[in-house]
Amino acid sequence: MSEPAALQDWMNSLKDTCIFALNSSGEITLWNHTAESLTGYQANEIMLQPFCSILTSESERCIEAMILSTTSSTCVISLKTVRRGVIKMRIEGSVRQHPQNGHFLGFLCIATEMTDTSDIPNAREAMNDLNIMGQFLKETRMIIDESNSPMFGVDNYGIINEWNKKMAQITGCTKEHSHGLNFMDAFVLPQFHLDIELVFNNALQGNGASFELEIQGGDGYPLHLLVNVSTKRNVEGIINGLFCIAEDITESAQHERAVANTAKELRQLVDTANVPIFGIDLYGNINEWNNKTADISGYSADEAFNRPLVETFILPELRESVTNIFKNGLEGIGISNYNLEFRTKSKDILYLLITITTRRDPENNIVGVVCVAQDITETCKHERAVVATANELRQLIDTANAPIFGIDVDGDVNEWNDKTVEITGFTKEESFDRNLVENFIVPSLRSSVQNVLDKALQGIETSNYELEFRTKSNEIRYLLVNATTRRDDENNIVGVVGVAQDITEAVDRDRAVASIANELRHLIETANAPIFGVDCDGAVNEWNKKTAEITGYTKEEAFDEALVKTFIAPAMRKQVAAMMKEALIGKQVSNFELEIISKSRDVKILLVNMTTRRNQNNEIVGGKIFITLFLKLRRDITNERLVVGVAQDVTEDRKRTKELREMHYLRASQEAKVETERNMTAYFAHELRNPLGAIDSALNAMPDDINDSARSLVDGMKLCSNFMSSIMNNLLDVRKMEEGKMTLKPAPMSLANLLDGIHHMLLPSVKPSVQFFKVNDTKGKDWVLGDKHRIQQVYTNVITNAIKYTTRGSITLSIRWEGRYVVFECADTGPGIPISEQRKLFERFVQRGGAPGTGLGLAIAKHLVDLSDGTIRFDSDPSVRPGTKCIVELPLEESEETRAMKTDEKMIESAISFLIIDDVKMNRTMLKRRIKRGIAPNAIIKEASTGEEALLICGTETFDVILVDQYMEEGGGVMVGTDVVFAMRRMKFDAVLIGCSGNDLNDQFIEAGADLVWQKPMPSNSKIIADVRAAMLQRKSLKPP
Repeated sequence: MSEPAALQDWMNSLKDTCIFALNSSGEITLWNHTAESLTGYQANEIMLQPFCSILTSESERCIEAMILSTTSSTCVISLKTVRRGVIKMRIEGSVRQHPQNGHFLGFLCIATEMTDTSDIPNAREAMNDLNIMGQFLKETRMIIDESNSPMFGVDNYGIINEWNKKMAQITGCTKEHSHGLNFMDAFVLPQFHLDIELVFNNALQGNGASFELEIQGGDGYPLHLLVNVSTKRNVEGIINGLFCIAEDITESAQHERAVANTAKELRQLVDTANVPIFGIDLYGNINEWNNKTADISGYSADEAFNRPLVETFILPELRESVTNIFKNGLEGIGISNYNLEFRTKSKDILYLLITITTRRDPENNIVGVVCVAQDITETCKHERAVVATANELRQLIDTANAPIFGIDVDGDVNEWNDKTVEITGFTKEESFDRNLVENFIVPSLRSSVQNVLDKALQGIETSNYELEFRTKSNEIRYLLVNATTRRDDENNIVGVVGVAQDITEAVDRDRAVASIANELRHLIETANAPIFGVDCDGAVNEWNKKTAEITGYTKEEAFDEALVKTFIAPAMRKQVAAMMKEALIGKQVSNFELEIISKSRDVKILLVNMTTRRNQNNEIVGGKIFITLFLKLRRDITNERLVVGVAQDVTEDRKRTKELREMHYLRASQEAKVETERNMTAYFAHELRNPLGAIDSALNAMPDDINDSARSLVDGMKLCSNFMSSIMNNLLDVRKMEEGKMTLKPAPMSLANLLDGIHHMLLPSVKPSVQFFKVNDTKGKDWVLGDKHRIQQVYTNVITNAIKYTTRGSITLSIRWEGRYVVFECADTGPGIPISEQRKLFERFVQRGGAPGTGLGLAIAKHLVDLSDGTIRFDSDPSVRPGTKCIVELPLEESEETRAMKTDEKMIESAISFLIIDDVKMNRTMLKRRIKRGIAPNAIIKEASTGEEALLICGTETFDVILVDQYMEEGGGVMVGTDVVFAMRRMKFDAVLIGCSGNDLNDQFIEAGADLVWQKPMPSNSKIIADVRAAMLQRKSLKPP
């Protein structure tokens, strides 16, 4: 159909009509331009006004009847216009219904004026009316075309004859292209043809309708339209097609489908959840029963549905309390973590931890409750077993054959078993709540015993501590005690328990043995016969005064020397070695003549007995030689006389003495080992930090304009350098811990700044798949007194440990106050730490799973926390759930806020002079380049490889800043750095002296006269600039005017 013909048909079919809509209350909700033109009422005036207010009384009744019928209908009304009096209109009202629930929404009305032209007073007015009608049709066409609602029309055969711009826009089909197409074939999906055909056929019978239509959009995606269908009639009133006004509800439909899909997924989630989920209606009957509930109870959903939950599954004695709980839920009161005993089909009892939630319908009416449960049957059984075990342990402790006693955190007795009652004479009632140290320990040991208990209260346990216990009868009992930290179920320390062994008789016996051993030692040393001994290797380990007298060799000279090679005449060495070999396998040798060469090269002839020497395990550890006859010099052999000295074999009596000596030897060996470790630590710190210092200086001297690839390599090398430096710092901190030199230096600090700094510093180390959060919950209490460096060291070591093991999930850092303690918590979603391994992680050199590092970080953190009187612990149990919390509690005092002084980080432009004293040329070269590159570009720099060379240079030149290394043996120097600093101050050198070392020599350098001490690798350029400026300013202020 051509455009002019279509327009003519449209004008013929809609002549004298207007379009308006009413809601279910009869109020006007749509009023088009045609209605405005015919009635004189403007849309903004008439909108939401009762339609009956502009009708005659008879017409009012007609419209009210139409609304009450809620069905499509046709009626004739008389409408009062603004300027034309009353006009008659024929109304075709089509019902509007909600597409989902079918609720009545109102009417869409198409009205045709029925006023007879004979009522027009004259021809001029008639002409005017015709002009108005033409204008009306023009406006109607414009309204339809420009409407923001999709509109289209079809003839009786479904051929499109109306298609407004909105339809063209949403379908992608132009008006010209759409006309003549069969609407059903062109735009309706095949599966919906039958439904739409029924709607159209019904509408062609004069029954308007509303329906939801899905068509293909111009972008290829389906569109959902809510369509109102009205009949089109020609001037004779015969139906010649349909006119459709649509509303695009695509988003609403998609939302409803998404809601339906979500509901379906939630239903599947509930049914397949790994936890029991069940629910009841308002009458207590089951209406929810998922697969897990069916699995654990033995009842299928079909068996359980509509059965009363309480009467069917709850034990009789618990039904009343459970009913009350569900009653609260049905009143809107939710319940969490309620323990429910559930009876299964096999009459077993399940223990469920349930959360009860009120269930509501879409109108928010309560329709029941739903319960999400956790099966804790095994846990409950375990707890009961734990209680039974605890009772057994209590009985075991009370009836144990060893004394067991304990104290609380205040040192008062709270454990005192029957054996302790027996050996002390004090009953439990007499002992409980009395201070253990003050009432039961002898005065001379109270301080040391209190120290042992205090350590145990900090988690540092002591084994095999000998304790002198005073009984009720004032006797002394000797106990060998293991002091073990006592903790509650949350791992908080609540006291100390001591498991003891009564060694009173053994102590008395040991003292007697020790007395005998001392007497034997004195006897051996002062014996009138020479006595000497060897170990299994033939080295001398016994040499009494008489032996020293006749040989001329002192004990110190003889010890550890090979007896045969050093002291036996060459001719007898083979024979003596054979005899000693016999003695060392347990064979005794008596009256064997031995020639010994004295220090004066004289030969002494001795008649000896060789006796095997054994340890407490009867193992041979050497031999002892007793001299029974002493012969004069061989060169005086012609007049020789035998001097007989009868010796007593005291080998068995000296076993105890040997054990004591071996204990002293073991202790000395351990002390020597510790000293060796300290020296090795210092050596490695010095030897590694020297090249690290050169590397660091070289990296800091790199130009800024290098390419990205080179910059990436430089950044990687810096990370490696910092990592090695941290290892050295940890080793030095361990050394300080062992020597008791680690101290804290509290100063005002901000907790917020501390948390932000740590988070910023460690963020690059976190894996990309891990989220890194921080939470500051200090509630305004931000400033405290604390050693910021050490606290940061503790927190960094803890967080670094979390970063190592967390490969996905999150790490959350938080700071909060609990009482007078600042609580730092690091929570991660890593694999967790078994409870059995948690305490070990605070020991030195202990790591998990081969992760990188030295195994010192947590040990140092634990020491620093103990030094602060705080606590550090793990909260983790991988058998329950993954993840770890490390909790650090520190007692910190609040402080006033302090403002940090701003430092000038710009490079020093003045031409200051430097003297670098270092025995390694590479170190001097790299540091020189670094100073020129990023610290003082105009500096004048000289070098010296030894302290002696530096003193000579300073005799003729002056310097502003002198950097002094500590050890300079590679340069051939004798003086160490502290000696150089001391000498320079004695010589009145006024330069800023800065000590540099890989070891912790701060105190020694400062005592010698240094202004500053820098540890290798050197600090950052900004710190060097700030330190040099401050030190030069301080030196300037100290100069006399």
